[in-house]
Amino acid sequence: MKVGDLVRYKDASGRWSHWKGIIVRCIAGTDKRKVVAWANPTGASTDGNVSYTEAQLEVINESR
Repeated sequence: MKVGDLVRYKDASGRWSHWKGIIVRCIAGTDKRKVVAWANPTGASTDGNVSYTEAQLEVINESR
């Protein structure tokens, strides 16, 4: 996963959400966190950008 990839989120129950977003930043570390700008930030922080581990995300479309 890299900056510019279109991703979706896996919820706590293990189901893939309808939420779609773009990775805007990668944070180095053991859990490989990605900051995602969501297209529909309902319930997210005020700017819509939230960080998740790579395991919580699925790439829908890779950037070139």
